[in-house]
Amino acid sequence: MQDTIYAPSSAIGGAVAVVRLSGPECSAVVKKILSRDLTRTPHALRYVQVQEEGEVLDDCMAAYLPGPKTYTGEDMLELHCHGGSATVQALLACLSRCGLRPAEGGEFTRRAFMNGKMDLSSAEAVMDLIQSRAQGSRRAALEQLHGALMRRIRENGVRAAISVKPNTPAEAVLPFLPLCDLILVMTVEPGFGGQSFLHSTMPKLHQLRQWI
Repeated sequence: MQDTIYAPSSAIGGAVAVVRLSGPECSAVVKKILSRDLTRTPHALRYVQVQEEGEVLDDCMAAYLPGPKTYTGEDMLELHCHGGSATVQALLACLSRCGLRPAEGGEFTRRAFMNGKMDLSSAEAVMDLIQSRAQGSRRAALEQLHGALMRRIRENGVRAAISVKPNTPAEAVLPFLPLCDLILVMTVEPGFGGQSFLHSTMPKLHQLRQWI
């Protein structure tokens, strides 16, 4: 992925808003619009001003995070600016004029997955954790994010559970088995063809259904 993306990662309208960037142009953005070269002090949260053509857009706290030891595995920049809508919009417009593009929904986590920073189960858990409203769902999502689901699967000798439509022949499933760490669907539906193929694994697949 060659482009650099940006997006607010917190609600707009509060005291502080966090804008996150990811991609190869982060270091160039630091040097172009920030009053301090944060690439010399990576991982440190520093006071800076965001400037464009001599105008100060905001006073911020910012951190430059070089890859690959970041959430996405890419270079990242986090800007903690004042949370007013006008301030955030001015900052986002400035980033757009720098040649960056707005991130698509879930793109930061998708990049993390594509760069090997998390497996599919953990990537799904991130969204579940964000959307959770009950304490039980929060705990379940956090456990999944920490790898509980994959550990249970591997400990019980099942590398993946594959969801298929009724009457799907077993031969259609076989090519996907080498990718099973990327397939995390929890049920086998009635009518599955090739019963002899599933005979030995069906008990463990039923166990997997009970864990979820």
